[in-house]
Amino acid sequence: MNYIFDMDGTLIDSYLGITNSTLKALKEFNIIKEFDDVKKGILSSSVYEYLKQTSNLYNINFQDIYDKYKENREFTQNEYSFMPNVIDTLVKLYNNKNRLFIFTHKGKYTINILKDHNIEYLFLDVIHSDMDIFDRKPSNKSILYLLNKYSLDKKETYYVGDRDIDILVAKNSNIKSIYYKSSDIKLLNKPDYIINDFKEILNIKEK
Repeated sequence: MNYIFDMDGTLIDSYLGITNSTLKALKEFNIIKEFDDVKKGILSSSVYEYLKQTSNLYNINFQDIYDKYKENREFTQNEYSFMPNVIDTLVKLYNNKNRLFIFTHKGKYTINILKDHNIEYLFLDVIHSDMDIFDRKPSNKSILYLLNKYSLDKKETYYVGDRDIDILVAKNSNIKSIYYKSSDIKLLNKPDYIINDFKEILNIKEK
């Protein structure tokens, strides 16, 4: 089987740093929000979309506030921890001859995290937001790239993520979606599988 993973909220818990960076960016434009409200907004779509909506609402230049977020995020990249059972499960999948990939909105720090934990070797390819090939979810451009480059069978390929947008990108790519329920967000799209613990991936059987 082939597994393509999201990063933030799926492999790692990094929403503390992401949310704090967003709050700080908003505050610099005199927009005061509650932590939980901002986090919920981010989980419902993405930081990019959340700030886009906010910039329209408050008539602020989107690029200015997004650049400020990215500037703040530089200082919070180390505010993360791996989700429970993630590394053990990834190693088991790898040892069972599955092919693993990452497609994430996270930037180049993705590679640093994998190297810091000596798990870079588990993944055949990593597509992140600082790469030229990157196209934001729910666009299927990056997934189609992986499917074509590695001759992946769509029927044997899963995208694993923690948000509605992850389910949607899988549907747009005609591959199966595994929704990792790491938060209580309302889904607009129905996933093929739902897991509450990352290790449950090992127990998924074909429908």
